[in-house]
Amino acid sequence: MKKTRAKEKKKRGPKKGHPGTGRALIPESEVSEIVPCYPPEVCSCGAAIETNTGTVIQRTQTIEIPEIKPVVTEYQTYQGVCKGCGKVHTGTPPETLPPGMLGIRLMAMMALFSGTYHLSKRKIQSILKDIFNVALCLGTIANNENRVSEAIEPAYTEAHEFVKSQPVVHADETSHQQAGHRGWLWLVATATVAIFMIRCSRSTKVAKELLGEAFSGILTSDRYAAYNWILPKYRKDLGRPVSLEITSFGMCSKCFIFGISTKLDLFHATFLGASWCLSLAKLYVGWNEGKRVAAPKHKILAKIYSS
Repeated sequence: MKKTRAKEKKKRGPKKGHPGTGRALIPESEVSEIVPCYPPEVCSCGAAIETNTGTVIQRTQTIEIPEIKPVVTEYQTYQGVCKGCGKVHTGTPPETLPPGMLGIRLMAMMALFSGTYHLSKRKIQSILKDIFNVALCLGTIANNENRVSEAIEPAYTEAHEFVKSQPVVHADETSHQQAGHRGWLWLVATATVAIFMIRCSRSTKVAKELLGEAFSGILTSDRYAAYNWILPKYRKDLGRPVSLEITSFGMCSKCFIFGISTKLDLFHATFLGASWCLSLAKLYVGWNEGKRVAAPKHKILAKIYSS
């Protein structure tokens, strides 16, 4: 009977010799309030205590969030009548008045909740009410997304043009549900900037919109046909560097390994590595109870080559 070794109980926490970490104190110049803690003026023996105020022996800090109360600014407009001609004059709000009831910071924070933290509109509504004491309807939250999208359009365009001019880019696309309909989320990324696009199509037309029809850099992508308009010398397919060619067929009755009379291109071989390809070739030799067993009825030729 096979003996089972008892599991060794490992002590929780960091291992012995693990370097310790701790929270650094905030500099005094950035502290909101300093509360001095002095010893009593008189000792229990009845003598006076002389306090050394020049040396702080211990610093303890607590972090708290202040009570959040929204700042509501009301703009009141008045009218006046000219005493000479009787013309009516109406006051005008300042140019800094945002178009709508939402301020710039509130609009940006709502967009952050939606775009970066991927919260639903109802969750955004709950956070605004529970934490920030701001009551908004779902329609206002949805309209804010459109307004912020329009406001950042120049920055998005600038980033897109930057990506199109880079010497090396990476592109990919995946299915994406948009308003109940199937769409596609496209991505083009560099070392510093990434651009996303949502389109209803997965066509070459969208790929050219993403990369620019005058794209002259090096593209790293999969073998999807939408990128075939780019010259091969400027395109790095993830599955092309390593391939495996097998010329035989059949199956070994002992090891249940079968051969295929075809050329097998390994998808994403750059991530799997050439060693994985070599392992595939070795499979045709077979294994039996941990010992190497030959398959004499099947002459197998496996060739590793670079495309």
